[in-house]
Amino acid sequence: DLSRLWKLSPSSGDKCLHFLHIPKTAGTSIEDQRLSAMQAHVTGGPKWGRFEDELTCTSQVKCGNWKVWRACMVGEEADSSCCSVWHVPPSRDFALAGVYQGCETFCVVRHPVDRFVSEFKYKTEFLNGHK
Repeated sequence: DLSRLWKLSPSSGDKCLHFLHIPKTAGTSIEDQRLSAMQAHVTGGPKWGRFEDELTCTSQVKCGNWKVWRACMVGEEADSSCCSVWHVPPSRDFALAGVYQGCETFCVVRHPVDRFVSEFKYKTEFLNGHK
């Protein structure tokens, strides 16, 4: 029952709840539903994912031609890559870990093969300009 999740907020005495968005696992839909619940005054607490302004990382950058306005550089210096701040695991960035600290955090996972196929299709469409 997701309605219980929408009601968690520090002001209600409950623990805060954060969402870690793993790409291609319905995260955008979850973020959208949370925002809709907040706009309908069903819940308080933080926004999730791409709507959560508090998510910041140590190496925050803009990513090239992407429409990603908040991203982190992750990985070793020679192999670092740009990743949306809401997709970065808190263990990969000290500043980001501080945002998640003290809150319950959940994510949605998907069968690895299904996720790979979905990511491949998305990137193929994106690179071919069909997105």
